[in-house]
Amino acid sequence: IELLGSHCAGFHVDIMDGVFVPKQLWYDAELVQQIISPLHDVWVHLMVEKPGHFYEKISPPEGSLVSFHIESKVDVFDFAKNIIEKMNRVS
Repeated sequence: IELLGSHCAGFHVDIMDGVFVPKQLWYDAELVQQIISPLHDVWVHLMVEKPGHFYEKISPPEGSLVSFHIESKVDVFDFAKNIIEKMNRVS
Protein backbone atom coordinates (compact mmCIF):
# COMPACT_ATOMS: atom_id res chain seq x y z
CA ILE A 1 0.00 0.00 0.00
CA GLU A 2 2.83 2.38 0.83
CA LEU A 3 4.49 1.73 -2.54
CA LEU A 4 1.29 2.14 -4.55
CA GLY A 5 -0.14 5.15 -2.71
CA SER A 6 1.60 7.77 -4.81
CA HIS A 7 0.69 5.99 -8.06
CA CYS A 8 -3.06 5.59 -7.70
CA ALA A 9 -6.11 7.68 -6.91
CA GLY A 10 -7.27 5.50 -4.04
CA PHE A 11 -7.89 2.00 -2.76
CA HIS A 12 -10.85 -0.37 -2.82
CA VAL A 13 -11.15 -2.63 0.22
CA ASP A 14 -13.58 -5.56 0.01
CA ILE A 15 -14.83 -6.85 3.36
CA MET A 16 -16.29 -10.36 3.15
CA ASP A 17 -17.86 -12.29 6.01
CA GLY A 18 -18.01 -15.79 4.54
CA VAL A 19 -21.82 -15.69 4.90
CA PHE A 20 -23.06 -13.07 2.44
CA VAL A 21 -20.27 -13.95 0.02
CA PRO A 22 -17.44 -16.48 0.31
CA LYS A 23 -14.55 -15.13 2.33
CA GLN A 24 -11.22 -14.96 0.50
CA LEU A 25 -8.98 -14.02 3.41
CA TRP A 26 -9.16 -13.87 7.18
CA TYR A 27 -9.95 -10.42 8.55
CA ASP A 28 -11.24 -8.61 11.56
CA ALA A 29 -12.24 -5.02 12.16
CA GLU A 30 -8.94 -4.15 13.84
CA LEU A 31 -6.91 -5.33 10.83
CA VAL A 32 -9.16 -3.42 8.42
CA GLN A 33 -8.81 -0.27 10.54
CA GLN A 34 -5.02 -0.59 10.48
CA ILE A 35 -5.10 -0.87 6.70
CA ILE A 36 -7.46 2.04 6.03
CA SER A 37 -6.36 4.53 8.72
CA PRO A 38 -3.41 6.09 6.87
CA LEU A 39 -5.16 6.14 3.49
CA HIS A 40 -7.15 8.74 1.61
CA ASP A 41 -9.87 8.08 -0.89
CA VAL A 42 -10.72 4.60 0.30
CA TRP A 43 -13.74 2.70 -0.91
CA VAL A 44 -14.81 0.30 1.83
CA HIS A 45 -17.11 -2.28 0.24
CA LEU A 46 -19.06 -4.17 2.91
CA MET A 47 -19.91 -7.50 1.32
CA VAL A 48 -21.33 -8.80 4.59
CA GLU A 49 -24.69 -10.01 5.84
CA LYS A 50 -24.83 -7.50 8.71
CA PRO A 51 -22.86 -4.42 7.61
CA GLY A 52 -23.88 -2.36 10.64
CA HIS A 53 -22.12 -4.71 13.03
CA PHE A 54 -18.87 -4.41 11.11
CA TYR A 55 -19.11 -0.71 10.29
CA GLU A 56 -19.52 0.31 13.93
CA LYS A 57 -16.03 -1.13 14.60
CA ILE A 58 -14.17 0.88 11.96
CA SER A 59 -13.67 4.56 11.18
CA PRO A 60 -12.91 5.15 7.51
CA PRO A 61 -10.79 8.25 6.87
CA GLU A 62 -12.26 11.49 5.58
CA GLY A 63 -13.01 11.32 1.87
CA SER A 64 -13.87 7.61 1.96
CA LEU A 65 -16.74 5.89 0.24
CA VAL A 66 -18.67 3.16 2.01
CA SER A 67 -20.92 0.80 0.10
CA PHE A 68 -23.01 -2.20 1.06
CA HIS A 69 -25.44 -4.52 -0.64
CA ILE A 70 -29.13 -3.74 -0.58
CA GLU A 71 -29.76 -7.48 -0.06
CA SER A 72 -27.86 -7.50 3.24
CA LYS A 73 -29.76 -7.79 6.50
CA VAL A 74 -30.02 -4.12 7.38
CA ASP A 75 -32.55 -1.34 7.09
CA VAL A 76 -31.02 0.35 4.06
CA PHE A 77 -32.16 3.88 4.89
CA ASP A 78 -31.19 3.72 8.57
CA PHE A 79 -27.79 2.29 7.76
CA ALA A 80 -27.12 4.90 5.07
CA LYS A 81 -28.03 7.58 7.62
CA ASN A 82 -25.59 6.00 10.13
CA ILE A 83 -22.80 6.07 7.54
CA ILE A 84 -23.42 9.75 6.79
CA GLU A 85 -23.56 10.69 10.48
CA LYS A 86 -20.35 8.82 11.29
CA MET A 87 -18.51 10.33 8.32
CA ASN A 88 -19.60 13.82 9.41
CA ARG A 89 -18.21 13.18 12.91
CA VAL A 90 -14.88 12.04 11.44
CA SER A 91 -14.38 15.09 9.19
